[in-house]
Amino acid sequence: MATRLDPREARDALALVEEAAWQMRRAFAQSVLWIYPVLWGTIWVLGFTMEVLAPQTAPLVWTGLNVVGILVSFALGWYYRHQHLPVGALGPQIGAFWLAWLVYTVVLLNLVHPTDEATIGRFIGLQAMLGYVIMGIWLRTKAFIWMGLVTSAALLASAWLPAPWDSLVMGWLGGGILIAAGFYVRMAWTSE
Repeated sequence: MATRLDPREARDALALVEEAAWQMRRAFAQSVLWIYPVLWGTIWVLGFTMEVLAPQTAPLVWTGLNVVGILVSFALGWYYRHQHLPVGALGPQIGAFWLAWLVYTVVLLNLVHPTDEATIGRFIGLQAMLGYVIMGIWLRTKAFIWMGLVTSAALLASAWLPAPWDSLVMGWLGGGILIAAGFYVRMAWTSE
């Protein structure tokens, strides 16, 4: 037999859920979460710009940037996990998610096997944005959902542009959206 919920109790329960969501957003903003889009947006700007300025060395530059980005990402996660912040409890799950994402992206990249640099960049970028959208849904974070969707739209739009404009749009617009979203999370969520 179901019990009826008093409207006041329902409002109180919803207020508690909202308070918990606000505290989680604030904890994320005060932790490392906002740094990741800034870090990877910067990597996108640098990597895609190198595809235009020095296409012959771009694959080597991309490899170096990605290795540095992965190492810095894991180092930041490791550091903040040990700072006893509220986000620390989710840290290992978030890290495991992105590690699984990395493995699946490499496997899919080898299965699909795109041939040109722009398609490879677009494929990896879309996979990353899928990751951000999933993270946004998982963490109930609209900023990450919108960041993923808008950046995906920029990546898809760049497919119809001739070189080097496609790389510039992916780097500067896509990377710029990531950077702006990271700073938005930091500023907006800490001032709520």
